[in-house]
Amino acid sequence: MDQLNSALEQEFPVNEQCMYLNHAAVAPWPISASKAVARFAEENVAKGAADYPHWLEIEKQLRLNLARLINAPVDSVALVKNTSEALSFVAYGIDWRPGDTVVISDEEFPSNSIVWESLKNQGVIVRKVSLAGENPEAELFQAISETPRLVSISAVQYATGTRVNLAKMDQRGHLNENLRF
Repeated sequence: MDQLNSALEQEFPVNEQCMYLNHAAVAPWPISASKAVARFAEENVAKGAADYPHWLEIEKQLRLNLARLINAPVDSVALVKNTSEALSFVAYGIDWRPGDTVVISDEEFPSNSIVWESLKNQGVIVRKVSLAGENPEAELFQAISETPRLVSISAVQYATGTRVNLAKMDQRGHLNENLRF
């Protein structure tokens, strides 16, 4: 474990200066990401798109690695610019019906609330569940039992640090049996 912690510390030298906690919006890059982007930029400057097939292979390997990391089929892994773009793809890729409900918390980062609220003109109801109190999962269980079309909850709320136990949320199978697509 010490070796892993040491490797992580080396990836983020900014931590030598401060404890950087803003990881969701704009955050320091790990050194390995910075080096990869620099290599790509140098290749592009020197050769243009001549190495495009190689870039596709790197992308394919990244998707394979990510699929393995999250235990998902590789064809379900998409590479997009950021969370906001991914949420927009999901929000506008569903055939919504008037009365469909989306459950979010009342503490979500704006990109995880604005996108769902933008669906109100299609008759989608956005239910914001309070996470205040000792058992935030209890309120979420109640909201999920009312059969929403979609649940979009951050594991850790950005403003308060409230942590939602996502494993506990799925213990009863609610997240799979009640949601329909």
